[in-house]
Amino acid sequence: LLTNKRLDDINIHLADQSRRIDETNKRIDEINKRIDDTNKRIDDTNKRIDDTNDRIDTVREELTQKIDEINKRMDRLYEVIVRRDEHFKLEQRMAHLEHEINELKRKIAA
Repeated sequence: LLTNKRLDDINIHLADQSRRIDETNKRIDEINKRIDDTNKRIDDTNKRIDDTNDRIDTVREELTQKIDEINKRMDRLYEVIVRRDEHFKLEQRMAHLEHEINELKRKIAA
């Protein structure tokens, strides 16, 4: 009878331990689900970051191309401005030379 009582106590203790293990397993399953959900959100965030980085790279390339085009146009404009300035200086020199020639002609005729 004492052995049966002891076995009953052990069975009750084992049933209690089994229930506690089941509760712990449920809590572990809930934590694992939360971890999985968190990992999914992290994966989604990383994908959005990657997409954003791709868009930034695309915009950077487009801006670099536009800047290069603008720089080429500015270089061309500078060349045109320099040529106009050179042209203006040549006109001034021509006018000065014509004036000197006219002065020389006047002196020779006198």
